[in-house]
Amino acid sequence: MKKITLLLTIILLNHLGFSQSSFAWTNQDNDTIIANLAQNEYSELKFNIERQNTDTLRLGIEVIKNEIPSSWDGLVCIYGSCLGGIPEEGFSRNMSSLFGTEQAYVRLTINSFEFVGVGELRIRVYNLENPNDDDTATWLLNAGTASIEDANALSRFNVFPNPTSDIISFRPNIDINKVSLFDYMGNKVIVKNLFIARSSLFSLDISSLSKGIYFLETHDKSMLRSRNKIIIQ
Repeated sequence: MKKITLLLTIILLNHLGFSQSSFAWTNQDNDTIIANLAQNEYSELKFNIERQNTDTLRLGIEVIKNEIPSSWDGLVCIYGSCLGGIPEEGFSRNMSSLFGTEQAYVRLTINSFEFVGVGELRIRVYNLENPNDDDTATWLLNAGTASIEDANALSRFNVFPNPTSDIISFRPNIDINKVSLFDYMGNKVIVKNLFIARSSLFSLDISSLSKGIYFLETHDKSMLRSRNKIIIQ
């Protein structure tokens, strides 16, 4: 009986350790950076990554969305190497292994020159030993359309409840003209072209969607204004 109890304990501990996230972003409130780009200047926008346990960690990346305008110039670097530009969707690469107290990173260097517009880059980071242990890093970029203070403020409005299974609600910081919901791989699953006044309560029925991670985006008349991760359970 003691041997059986010990075996079950070991299996349970191994299961808990396997399902626990092995890494986390260290310098962001969430997994999205929203930034305004100064014209004709290069900006470095970086996610730092730290291990959540004492084991050696091997991470990989996969580009799952690249909507950076072709007129912009940019470079993605990961821990151990730079990628020679901004890779296309579907590109994958392994990072150098993490030992001790080392931190990994994913860094985007970008210049929009004198062009006005918006861009988005989303990269999936995952544990090579357990690909289901993953998270996304997303850059939402505005060039010549609003102040940095406005972009940062708009990214922080609260979506509730989250996690949820049927309804999500929020009060936008500005007037909104479109609401979109994307699944984990960037497929658009809901689009609502409608006017939502600043500070008014808006609710969206998501009960028909499968469980998983989604991304809620809001737009005004001219540009992307916010993005929030939604968990449907």
